[in-house]
Amino acid sequence: SDQPYAHQREAENMRKTLDNYLSSDDGKNYLDYVHQQNKELMPILGVGAGDLGQGTVAALLHNQAGGYILSNYEGKSFQSRVDEFAQIYNLSSDAALEYVINHELAHASGFFTEQGAEGFIKEYFTSRARETDDPQQQAKYQALAEVAENREAEAANSEYSN
Repeated sequence: SDQPYAHQREAENMRKTLDNYLSSDDGKNYLDYVHQQNKELMPILGVGAGDLGQGTVAALLHNQAGGYILSNYEGKSFQSRVDEFAQIYNLSSDAALEYVINHELAHASGFFTEQGAEGFIKEYFTSRARETDDPQQQAKYQALAEVAENREAEAANSEYSN
């Protein structure tokens, strides 16, 4: 790494972010949904940070043993990239963080193309919107499902994979 201390700091932040999410009610709901869909989350062997390119917030690096979730640090922190994502899609920072984490976890659930991951989280967010009685949560999940639907269509048009 050309910025070892920054990457180490960002990797530690990513570990805390992922741990906090997976132990939260939202994280538990996502993992329950994965199992309900007869999918299995690959073992997350660790986290890291690196220079992943301009438009990337995070990525999953994986092989048969499991995967590593990486945050992008190329002069900007993961959180600042999440905040930019939030602005682009008119989401709160918390909702954008939930989206980004779920997107990478969708890859870790076996959806290795962008189109597949977006389609999976679109269905997840749609189901969460249907299941909640809280109007604010409903609106959040509907907005997240719309973002995923739009990104799924973009991915289908560009046909790139992760």
